[in-house]
Amino acid sequence: MQNEYKDIEGITAILKYNDTILIGKRSTSKSLAPDRWNFIGGRVEEGESVFEACIREVKEETNIDISDLRIVLIGTKDISWGDNSLIHMNTFYIDISNIDILCVKLNEEHSELHFCNINDFKDFNIIGYTEEEIREFFDFCS
Repeated sequence: MQNEYKDIEGITAILKYNDTILIGKRSTSKSLAPDRWNFIGGRVEEGESVFEACIREVKEETNIDISDLRIVLIGTKDISWGDNSLIHMNTFYIDISNIDILCVKLNEEHSELHFCNINDFKDFNIIGYTEEEIREFFDFCS
């Protein structure tokens, strides 16, 4: 029997703060990849554009309002997720260096948030992206 994939539209936000990128550690309550690090993001809801989803997901997961910031689509890729999902991931770049860092707050999706730099991102085993892709994100952000 052939494994049928459920197609999902998703977004990833590469949130640059000075020389770092914000990542989150998935909560232990998450069914897929609990306790694993990932970029901020999620699925696009029905009737929502990928840009609207990016703004919503960043606000929900970090309390950062990016609606007045420049949001740049920097790439798309397909990611297999779980047993039967294929996520069409839209990756966005947003420079948040001018925000008040004290506004950043956790929600129930993550147990930790961390600003990682080019020298320590390998310590976090970030899911969904290869080391080469993550290095390209840092290159793009510099």
